Amino acid sequence: MQVVSVPPSEGIDEQLDGRLVRRRVMQVVALLAVLGLIAWLAPGLGEVRARLQGAQPGWLVLAVALEALSCLSYVLMFAPVFCRHMSWRTSYELGMSELAVGSLLPASGAGGLALGAWALRRDGMAPEDIARRSVVFFVLKSAANFAAVTVLGVLMFAGVGPALSPLLTILPAALAVATIAGVALLPLAAPRAAKLGERGGRWETVAKGVVALESGIREAGRILRRREWRVIAGSLGFWAFDNAVLWACFQAFGESPWCCWAT
Repeated sequence: MQVVSVPPSEGIDEQLDGRLVRRRVMQVVALLAVLGLIAWLAPGLGEVRARLQGAQPGWLVLAVALEALSCLSYVLMFAPVFCRHMSWRTSYELGMSELAVGSLLPASGAGGLALGAWALRRDGMAPEDIARRSVVFFVLKSAANFAAVTVLGVLMFAGVGPALSPLLTILPAALAVATIAGVALLPLAAPRAAKLGERGGRWETVAKGVVALESGIREAGRILRRREWRVIAGSLGFWAFDNAVLWACFQAFGESPWCCWAT
C-alpha cells in the first residue's frame, strides 16, 4: 500500500491496512482457541477441569460479558488518543489486537502497545508521534487504577468497608500518590535530560526517552483538561469492568474477594 504524506491526525485511518490487522486478529483468536482446547483436553489438567465444572455457569457468562465491556472501554479511548478522526472500525481492530497480544504477553499492556506502535509505524505515523501518543494512552489508561487505589485505600484505612491491614490499605494508597506525584513532576526533568543528551552515546537515548515521556504526560494533561468523554469513560470503564470480572469469577466459585485478605 502506498503511503501518502499526510499528518497522522488527519489521514491515519486511510493509511491503515485493515486486511493486515484483521489477519493478525484472526491469528491471535486461533491461538487462543488452541490454548483453550489444550486446557480442556490435555492430560494433567484434570484438577483445573474439575474446578471449572464446579463453577456456576451463570457467573462465568457474566464474567465473559463484563470482560467484553472492558475491551470495548479500551477501544473507546483508543481513537481520541492516537487519532481523533480514526473510524470506530479501525479503532476496534487495533485496540482488540493490542488486548489480545497483551493477554498472551503480560507486561502491563506493553506488549499490546508495541503491536499497535508497529502497525501505526508501518502505515506512516512518525515514530515521535507514536512514542508520545503511546505514553499518553498508557498514562490515561492507568490513571483510573492509581486514583482508585488512592481513594479506596484511604477510605478502607478510615474504616469504610472490610477491616484490612494498613499494609493493604494506606500503604498502597501512599505508593499510588507518590507515583502520581512522580509522573506529574517528570516534565521538570526534561530540560536537564536534554542537556545530558548533548553528550551523545547512551545519554542521547536516555534523553530521547525522557523527552517522549515529558511530551506524552503534557499531552495527557491537555486531553483531561478538555474533558474528552471517550477517554474518561474508557479509562474508568476499563478499570471498573476488569475488577467486576474478578468479582464475578469469585462469585462463580462461591468465594469472596475478601476471604484471603481480611485480618
